[in-house]
Order: sequence, then structure tokens, then C-alpha cells
Amino acid sequence: MALEIFPFHHSDDFGYEIVERRASPRARCSLYEQVLEAQARQERSFLDLPVDLIISILAIAASRSTGITLALTSSWIADVTLTARLAHISIRTVRALESFHHHVCSSLRAAGAVQTLWILTNAGSHRERTLIPDVLRACVNLRAVACQVSALEDLSSAEDPFPQSLGPFRLTLMENMRHPYAGSPGSNWGRILSDHHGTSVLHNLTHLHLAQYHELDTHFPAAHLPRLTHLAMGKFQTWIGGPYFPALVRRVSDFAEELDQLSLQLAMAVLVFWPHKNVTRKSTQRGQSPQPWPVHELAQAARDCGSGSNIMVYCASYADKESEFWEQSVGAGEDIWTLAQKQMSEANQTD
Repeated sequence: MALEIFPFHHSDDFGYEIVERRASPRARCSLYEQVLEAQARQERSFLDLPVDLIISILAIAASRSTGITLALTSSWIADVTLTARLAHISIRTVRALESFHHHVCSSLRAAGAVQTLWILTNAGSHRERTLIPDVLRACVNLRAVACQVSALEDLSSAEDPFPQSLGPFRLTLMENMRHPYAGSPGSNWGRILSDHHGTSVLHNLTHLHLAQYHELDTHFPAAHLPRLTHLAMGKFQTWIGGPYFPALVRRVSDFAEELDQLSLQLAMAVLVFWPHKNVTRKSTQRGQSPQPWPVHELAQAARDCGSGSNIMVYCASYADKESEFWEQSVGAGEDIWTLAQKQMSEANQTD
């Protein structure tokens, strides 16, 4: 007999009769007793679990590759892996930002686990500057932050007390969505310094990475950065070969001169070259590979500057996407200064 696609047949008037069913008094009483019993039961300690199971849980929590994406199926695994899951956070959407804001503002333990935070969303500056200051206040053990300057402005201007527990931290200001000097030049630094907690915010900075549109001009608050030891400046630079090399060298020498004019003597100052997107796109359309950065020559130019600061350069790869670069620096712990040291060391080995 051939099997039919749907072997069950019913008449056209077949249907289900909806019958309201209620639990009997005895069943309700039994359920209530179970609830009381569960509430009275003492919760077992994590250390009461079998040793093999404890070792397995700790191994999962310590593994960065699996601990963050682990499907947490019980409260005690969530508790054990809390530090591993929340130590390094990158947020890309407004929904993720709102969810994270609610989580850390309602859980002191979760907020205390956050160490590095990278935020650049599609929410727009208004929504970000509403939520990010609350997040920064809640995460008392925060050591590194990457966000837009508008959020820093609102953290400085808020009437709430500045979180003293924030302590020294690293700051990366990313301006992918708008030019920070849309008004008068240096207006952002001026607004931050004039706010309630602007001086406190700047005094706590030890590492500062300024991306894309920031400049080391007369508005830069060098006098209000007593703890600053590391600085990085990002520049989009056209590079298609030899004729552009003098312009790159001038960038390095100008960077050294600006540091000296501001009396900044730093443990490390990095000038970051980002390949211009238009050049990369045109080379790809023509079937050509972009010219490699002259890393060795730029490293030598940085050594020849003779500035009071230890100047280095970092040339980003044409294959690097800026958002992925920031995310990797948060998750892998390789900040721009570490990457510059590696690249300069490799360039020096070719001497």
C-alpha cells in the first residue's frame, strides 16, 4: 500500500470543543504546599556540588571563547560566569544599549564586573548621551571606555555627584557620526571644562585616544590632564605611493611639534594613520592592490623627531574595518599603544 502524504482523514465538520478546566481544590492545595516547601528549602552552596562539576564550570567560565556565548541554563552558572561575560563589552545597537543600561543600573554586582566598555551605536548622539552617563556611573570598576564625545559632555554636566570610584581610566573618543567641532573650534573641550565635573573627568584620564576629527590645537586641555601618560591621534591619510611620502613625514614632525608646544611629555604618543576609504575603493575597482604603508620609513621619522615624548606611528591595514578594530582592542586587550609597539618593533628588526 502506498503511503499517503497525510494519512489522517477527518470529516469536514470535525472540530474541537473548548472546555474550561479548573484545578480541583485538592490540586490547588497541593501546589500551594509545594511552593511553600520550595521557599523554605535552603539553597545549596556552589561548593556543595561535586568536585568534577565545579571544575567543569570553572573551566567554562575561564574560557573566553565559550564563556561569553554560553547558553546559561541555570542561575548558579550565570553567577559563576558573570565576571567572564561582562568584563569586556562592545555595544553596537540602541536596543543593546538600552538593555545593558537597564541591566547594570539594576544590578550592582553586574555593574561591578564591567572593566572595558566600547559603545558606538545607531542610536544617534541624543540617545547615547542620555544613557551612557548612567552606565559610566554604575560601572564602578570601569578601566577603559570608548564612546562619542557627546556622552562625555553629559557625564561632566550632570548634577549627580561624579563617581569617585571611577578612578583612573582610559578613554577613546570616536566621532564616526558627526564632526566634534561643528560649532566653534575646540568647543567640546571648553564645554567639558565649564561643567560641574569636567575637571574631575579629565583629571582621571591616563590614556587618551582621539580619533579622526580631533586636533592638538590651542583648545586642547593639556593643563587639565595631570595623569595623562599615553596619547594617540587618528588621521585619515591618502597614500598611493612615493609622491605622498613627504606628506606623511610632515604629519609625524607636526605631531611632535604640537606635543612640545603643549608641553606634553608622555610615556608614549602614537600617530595613527588610517587609509582613506576613497583610495581603497578606487584601487579595488581597478583591480589593483593598495600600496603598502612605508612603515619602516615612518618609524625612522618618528625616532628622528627628538621630542620630549616617546613618539610612535601605527599604520592600519587596508583590510581593517574601523569598527572591528575598536571591538578587537576591547575584547583582546590590544590597545593602540600595544599595537604600535609591535609594529615599531617589527620595523626596527629590519634595520
